[in-house]
Amino acid sequence: MYKKKAEALFDYTVDIRRRMHTNPELSGLEEETVKLVKEELEKICIEYVEVNNGGVLAFIKGNKNLLTKVKEKSKLILLFSLLFRV
Repeated sequence: MYKKKAEALFDYTVDIRRRMHTNPELSGLEEETVKLVKEELEKICIEYVEVNNGGVLAFIKGNKNLLTKVKEKSKLILLFSLLFRV
């Protein structure tokens, strides 16, 4: 069960990384990258705000249903953190 989920998440993560690196953007001018991050956060119902210089700040609240979704997508959130050095 977990292996299939991990494999699916791996493929998803590789796809996101490839999409982001296909058209690199200058630091502080990451318009397409910000758009992609916002779309992915919306898919898992995580609230966010845009911040200056091409950033996104996400909010994870103590909602049990939301936390379950976050747990399923935690590697995605970790990936975003690493990619954007949050």
